[in-house]
Amino acid sequence: MERELLDNIDHSVQTRPSSPTPEVAAPLPGLLALQRLAGNRAVSAMIARRTAEPAAEESAATTEPDTSLQRLATRTGLKTAHAQKVLYNHLKGDPPFKPQRGNFGQVSWFAGSGNPYVGGQAQSYDVTVDVVINPDPAKLDKDYFQTFKREYVQSTRANLHNTSTHHDFWVALGKRLERGGAQEVPIDQSEVSRQGGGTFVVVGGSARESITLANPVKLATDLGGSQTMTNSLAARENQRAATFAVTLRAPAAQAANAQPQQALATVVSQPQAVTRAVAQVAAVTMADRLAGPKVDITFTLTYPSYQVARRQAKLLATAVGDGRLNAYRVTITGGAGWSASATKSYRA
Repeated sequence: MERELLDNIDHSVQTRPSSPTPEVAAPLPGLLALQRLAGNRAVSAMIARRTAEPAAEESAATTEPDTSLQRLATRTGLKTAHAQKVLYNHLKGDPPFKPQRGNFGQVSWFAGSGNPYVGGQAQSYDVTVDVVINPDPAKLDKDYFQTFKREYVQSTRANLHNTSTHHDFWVALGKRLERGGAQEVPIDQSEVSRQGGGTFVVVGGSARESITLANPVKLATDLGGSQTMTNSLAARENQRAATFAVTLRAPAAQAANAQPQQALATVVSQPQAVTRAVAQVAAVTMADRLAGPKVDITFTLTYPSYQVARRQAKLLATAVGDGRLNAYRVTITGGAGWSASATKSYRA
């Protein structure tokens, strides 16, 4: 077995935000009130975003051009059980939120700029969670929300004052946005704002890695500490290997060159150690024979800890799902003690 190191390159996963293109008056009830009625677990209750900027700076900010968000910090309000899951994901080394499990489209909702009103009372959520979204969300057209609402009402004849159809409206909006990465949705004052216009930031599964906790220590304190979670994760890490394997099926001509490992290095960070093994693939079918000889090139990657290795495996699985390694058939195998979910994409 030949030993060789991957090129010393640490490439992070790239997100690809996009902006869909899209009027009618009919005030909508607050989304937070809807959350209480619908028992939403993944679409977070949004709360007003407060800043400590001087009034003069706030006034100046209103004259800035209508471009993408100039700040990355935002926040959401969560029930305690959901906030605990968010913190647990962070401690595992994963993106804290799971937009793909949202109830109002496969997206996570956050307060954006201004002071958007989302209805409900303070007891509707238990914990404020500050997050950072990087890169900046794409800012949608100022009429996007009103245009979508008009088209939705025209096509469904929905009465948005009805709780059930109101719920369906927010689901439809979320679904429209879920493939667009991270996006800022302007909502004018007449819709859901306490004091002037505001925006919501909606993040779909394809941009999950763009969400990080701004202050995990504060969140842990607000939840009464994180020692139990930390101890649980430490115990798990001690039982699981800091190693996983990835097999790339490639043309036989690549068996001895650096092309496969260079492709791998565009996704995962530099491991502490790596072994490389090559095996011939038998041509069983006519399609196999027509495709020409193939080899399985297996890299076994070792990292400083199980947590680091697991993150790299999931980033790799995400890249495969995104089509970034289409030149190969990729198989990821977890190390000793790994669960099946440890090698699944962050989109799963």
